[in-house]
Amino acid sequence: MFSDGDGNFVKALVHIDYDATISANGKTLVERDTFTRTFYADGTMRDAGLTVHIQGPGGIVLRDAGQVVYRDINETVAYVHGPHPQLFGASFCQALTP
Repeated sequence: MFSDGDGNFVKALVHIDYDATISANGKTLVERDTFTRTFYADGTMRDAGLTVHIQGPGGIVLRDAGQVVYRDINETVAYVHGPHPQLFGASFCQALTP
């Protein structure tokens, strides 16, 4: 946590490592997300890194990478830099179809 000279909260950093195995129809995907979420005193947030990284036997299935800035704790998107297909509605489900 970071504070200013008067001890007021400025920001907090949280590093997130998320691992999951997703299986259906005899197929398996592996998700390994790693990113940093920053919470700011004004109520905004920022994610930087690989917020979505899903791989299957043939390679990357879905990847959201870069930066997303949110206006508020409800994750209202203010700014995006880099590819973020899942953030905007893309799904990995097709990679699990028979």
